[in-house]
Amino acid sequence: QTFSESLTTERGLNEMPSLREAAESYDDDFFASHTLVVVYVSASSGSFRFGLDRVEAGTTFRLYVTQLNHPEVYDASMSGWYILAEVPGTLLDGCTEMEAVLE
Repeated sequence: QTFSESLTTERGLNEMPSLREAAESYDDDFFASHTLVVVYVSASSGSFRFGLDRVEAGTTFRLYVTQLNHPEVYDASMSGWYILAEVPGTLLDGCTEMEAVLE
């Protein structure tokens, strides 16, 4: 409740859909063989965009997130982004930990 305005799933920003809009396309058929992993990335500017670079799985499931753009001029507003990773369900077999790494 404390962070409900800044961690909303209901609002998008510019060309970015809200988390709710992005997740609406996933159905029972998808979840029969996949898992949807959501990572939150905090950024020092709303001008930055992020995406999933790669995943590694072992006992630790690790997602590598990268900044997609590097604008010369950007705003100084704090923002946050949700990154969605479509993961085959078997990839998580044996995983006991998860971490996200911002590269």
